[in-house]
Amino acid sequence: LGDCTAAHHSHQADPRVENIYWTLFAWILDRNYQILEVHFDGQLVLKAHLLPLFYQGPQGLTPFLALDAIETGTALRDDVDGPVDARLSEQ
Repeated sequence: LGDCTAAHHSHQADPRVENIYWTLFAWILDRNYQILEVHFDGQLVLKAHLLPLFYQGPQGLTPFLALDAIETGTALRDDVDGPVDARLSEQ
């Protein structure tokens, strides 16, 4: 699923996009790094790569989520060929 972080070029939704899967290894080594998967009717439709962080400001520590990537499959995209599920756009 996705493009630039697909484990193999053949698994990408759009093969024209540069595959930079290797860039994620540093993030993956952080035990707080999370990949949120969104499923619809049992089908994986979206992945979000999140890392909880803290900002040290004048008021103290403020927690926030850093978003590294959002990846979608062809079911949610209109820019690549593939099966489109109209029910997804209705939700």
